[in-house]
Amino acid sequence: MPSIALPAYLCRKNLFLLASILPLMFGCSGSKSTPNISGTWVYESDDGNFKSTTTVAPNGSYNCKFSTTNSGGVKEGFIEGKYELKDEFLIDTMTKHSNTNAILPHTSKAQIVHYDDKGITLRWEGSTNLSKLRRERDQVKR
Repeated sequence: MPSIALPAYLCRKNLFLLASILPLMFGCSGSKSTPNISGTWVYESDDGNFKSTTTVAPNGSYNCKFSTTNSGGVKEGFIEGKYELKDEFLIDTMTKHSNTNAILPHTSKAQIVHYDDKGITLRWEGSTNLSKLRRERDQVKR
């Protein structure tokens, strides 16, 4: 069972919008007073059909490379934007997408359920499912 649920309107609109939502799920350190969203974050779906690596700069800007695998083969793409942490939520404004049909800018919001220097768990607005991501070890600041 996949660990991500997207709003139905996104699933119907365009499969590639799936990739635009996944990188939104990155970033915080264990301190709520001084969250650190910078670093490299990795996500892989439970079934292995979706993988992404997102690099977040100290100012919140990010770039993400992703791949999806289905019966038609492997498709790769990229996304860019900016993250903001506000009142226990991760807010993402996506500004670039390799899918030329993507409607930009696009803003999404996720509740931060848990975070530490190893990973983050999010609940997307309109969903009850949890999304779990891991931070690359070499990016952890101690």
